[in-house]
Amino acid sequence: MALHAYPENPGAWQTFVLRQDVKDLPVDQQRKKYLTEQLQYEDFISQQRYLQEMSRIQLNNQLRNAGGFATNPIISAEFNQLQAPLETLSGDTTQIQILFKEPITVDSSGGVPYIDVANDQLGGGTASTVRYTYYESSGNKNMRFEHTHPANAGGIAAATIAVGADLVASSTSTLSGASGGPQTDVPFAYQVGTGVSDEGQNITADVIVAGGGTALSSITFKTSESAALYYPGNLLVVDAADIGAGGTGTVTVTLTANDLQGDTLSLVGTNIVMNGATVYSQANGPDYPLDPTFESTSTLASSAV
Repeated sequence: MALHAYPENPGAWQTFVLRQDVKDLPVDQQRKKYLTEQLQYEDFISQQRYLQEMSRIQLNNQLRNAGGFATNPIISAEFNQLQAPLETLSGDTTQIQILFKEPITVDSSGGVPYIDVANDQLGGGTASTVRYTYYESSGNKNMRFEHTHPANAGGIAAATIAVGADLVASSTSTLSGASGGPQTDVPFAYQVGTGVSDEGQNITADVIVAGGGTALSSITFKTSESAALYYPGNLLVVDAADIGAGGTGTVTVTLTANDLQGDTLSLVGTNIVMNGATVYSQANGPDYPLDPTFESTSTLASSAV
């Protein structure tokens, strides 16, 4: 059983540690509190899925007892797999397709159905759920839902750097005469560069100086000074003196979309909200409305393009 009646999703670790009730706790207590809240939320979602399934079975039994009802289950519920990752900067329209076993009719005269999709917010997006609104029933067996993400809107984002990400592929160097080997907690200074927005912060990274002392062979991101968002074209710069290996020159990381972590949308634990609409099998008519409950593991990643 869930520990709370309505536990909330603790969200991304990067934002969780900035909460008023968390930020002053020791790191081990922060981690414990995060894991506890995450477990409570996942337990709550599991309960809701169980209750939805029990409700669906009960409704089907009632309709079968009324006579003339044939079950018409949802075969699949997934993001349109023909689409590339959701583009957060240029804007994008993405879709969800619900496929029934038998032909259906959707009556949306009483309201427009929707699906509130879960967003893990790991890329820095501000929306914990993203609404996909019903727009058509195509091919007799489908319900299709659509969401349009405006360009540069922050609800869905791909604007964080994951802990452990190696940024060396995006770096250039003028180092000379540095001592080879690992250096820890190296400070990189943030510059806006050609990025679309100035929301970044200075970072620290663990680096490995290449044997010849002219470049870094690894730049492993550890943390930023505070919660920060980054965009392709932003710069992270470090002077040789701050690397700690001697020598002269600088190393510059020019961030690309591949360096940035995106939000991931998920259909796990979600369902259609009919919102006054009805869906029924064409073979049985509107007197036998269906309960469009589904289970799905489909996800959709986002990218900073």
